[in-house]
Amino acid sequence: MRSFPGLKQPIFFINSEKFQWAGNISRMKKLDSAVIQRKMITIRGTVHQSFPDFTFLTGNWIGKLMKLKGEIDSQIAMDLCNQATLAFLQRHLGLHKNFDQWDALIDGQDPNLIQGTNVTVLQSAI
Repeated sequence: MRSFPGLKQPIFFINSEKFQWAGNISRMKKLDSAVIQRKMITIRGTVHQSFPDFTFLTGNWIGKLMKLKGEIDSQIAMDLCNQATLAFLQRHLGLHKNFDQWDALIDGQDPNLIQGTNVTVLQSAI
């Protein structure tokens, strides 16, 4: 497996279910490490525009018509992204907050999450 020895920090990838493909997943997997924690989750029902605030500016009908909203409620998607990020940062920065209540999200343990990805990547591509 190809690795990047100069990259020493933990990495957390949060992907959109409808905005990922084998090429970008294989590049992310090249950063895997047996020593340093590298995690990946995918939020079910999200599109590329599910993560910026823009998703809240459009109504449901227009948002879905223009593919600016996914199948998941925008607030749920944003909350999952924020909570998982805070839990990961607390774990690796030693923060003394209550963010560890969301530790399970880092491992994709929620009905709206996929642990890793649902995109198939050939091992030879990594």
